[in-house]
Formats: sequence, C-alpha cells, structure tokens
Amino acid sequence: MADILFNNAGVPLIAYGKSYQATTSGTPSDKPKNVLQPKYPDEEYLIVGDTKIAVWGNNNDFPSMADQVISSVGVLNTGLKFTRNFTLGQGIFACTVTGFDESGNEVLSRVKDKSLITFANSRLVRRFMSKALRDYLKFGCAFVQVIMNGDGSKMVGINTINAKYFRLGIADQNGVIQKCVVSGKWPDTPGQDQYQVFEVLDEYDPFSDLQRRRWAQKTAGKSFIFVIRDSWGSGEYYSSAIWWAAYLAGWIDIAKKVPSFLKKAYENQITWKWHIQIPKSCFHSLLILMSLEHECQKKFISFLLRSIRDTIKKL
Repeated sequence: MADILFNNAGVPLIAYGKSYQATTSGTPSDKPKNVLQPKYPDEEYLIVGDTKIAVWGNNNDFPSMADQVISSVGVLNTGLKFTRNFTLGQGIFACTVTGFDESGNEVLSRVKDKSLITFANSRLVRRFMSKALRDYLKFGCAFVQVIMNGDGSKMVGINTINAKYFRLGIADQNGVIQKCVVSGKWPDTPGQDQYQVFEVLDEYDPFSDLQRRRWAQKTAGKSFIFVIRDSWGSGEYYSSAIWWAAYLAGWIDIAKKVPSFLKKAYENQITWKWHIQIPKSCFHSLLILMSLEHECQKKFISFLLRSIRDTIKKL
C-alpha cells in the first residue's frame, strides 16, 4: 500500500511504497472548467437553418428503423399495443385529493369545474394520450405540442407530434434544450420551407416555464413543445425504448425466426414415419420382470432388447 504526503493546500507531493517512489512537479496553469450542457452526441449533429440538431441514432434514423422492426415482429407489435391500451384504460378522471383513509389510500373528490371535466373527457385528451403512449413505448420519447390561445392567456389544445418527424436541438451553454425541429423529411436533412421550429419547455418544470413566458408576454398565438422521456434512460437527448435491450441481446431476432421455424416444422418435421404399437402383454412382462431376481432381470432385459432389434430390422 502506498503512502502519500500532501502540502497544506492538499496537493500530493510524494508517494512511496516498498518498491517505488513517485514525486510531483509543477501545477496546472488552467483549472478544468465545469461543463453544464450535454455534450454533442458522438460529436454528430446537423444544422437546419440556424439550429443545431442532435441526431437520433447512428444515421439519424432510429424512429424509422424502430418502427420497421416493431412492425416485422408480431409478438413485439402486439405486446406494445396491449401495453398502450391497458395503460390508457378509460382515460383520466378529474379529481382532487382531499385526504387519506386509515389504510393510507387517497380520498378523491370529483372536481366541480365543468370546463375541466369536459376537457378531461374530450376526444382531444384521449387522442393525445393514445399517441403519446404509442411513441413513448415505441421510441422511448413522446413530443407534445401545447397550443395557446390568441392572447396567450391560457392553453386551448394539446397535440402529440409523431416522433418520427421530430428532432431536438443541441442544448445551450446552460444545458437547456431550447428548440426543436419538426419535418417530414427526416432522416434526411430538410431544406428551406420543409421544416418548422418550436420552442421547448423546461423538462424540470414545464408549467412554471410556461407561466414565465406568459408573464413576459411571449405566448400569444404560439405553440410550445413538452418532451416526455423515460427517466431510466441516460441519454442526453433521446431515451431508449423499453424493448431496445431485448433487441441488442438478440431476442427480437429469435422472435422473428419462431414463425418460420414452426412453419417449416409443420411442413417437414411433423410427419409420422413409423407407427409403433405396444401390445398389452408388454406391460405384463414388465410386471414379471420386476418380480424376478437381479440376474434374471438382466437376462430378461437382454431378451427384450434382441426382440425389439429384430423387429426393427424387419420394418
């Protein structure tokens, strides 16, 4: 084990052990700077207009590739759709928590605001939930468009933008993703008039961010994007889908081969080449065998094996 000597400032001066000795000299001229913003993903990004875009996947085509994989695997496609429908259920119930019972369960009270009840039960909200869950389960991310009214005083609509047409901008020096680009040309780089740029709400507290923009009178007639991402993923910009680990492990490829394997099995393997009939006397012989002594059992088994072999030769 090494012993290290430090000076009063905590800088290591000398380290020594049984078979070596090390010393330090000089100090670094520049201290490393704290970098707050996410790094460019693999130093790869695209420039659309005046916005730098973080690529999604090796060739900026992860959503298209993932959608193709999911569509080609029946169990994966059905499983994700079932999960979406099960999570969606009967929609949302507008209520407030008024307390807790003796078992610690929440005591809910239905809200009395008719406009809120109508909004929660509307097709608009159900359609938003359906598409947001679809993209979240398929691609790991969902992108929700928050639509403000003419004077920017309140939200009048929500819409889920198809994740296949969505890309996030590179974060600024404070680590905040401010912009995103929507285009039907992805994974190709869109040209002029082939894309639309939206401002992105703060993922930490989107409601407060929207309030600040409203107080600054920057919401009138505008739309903003709220990003839904899986917190388990460690990606700076895009999260991994829940099925991605199974894909990397090869289970998706195995699932794709199962139908063809079973088809070939039905065509070529499940055919009856021999029909072997076992007479009832065989079971009677086994009972006799069990009652014999050890040496007699061996002789009787040898006789049975010779009989079976001779029978097979005649087939």
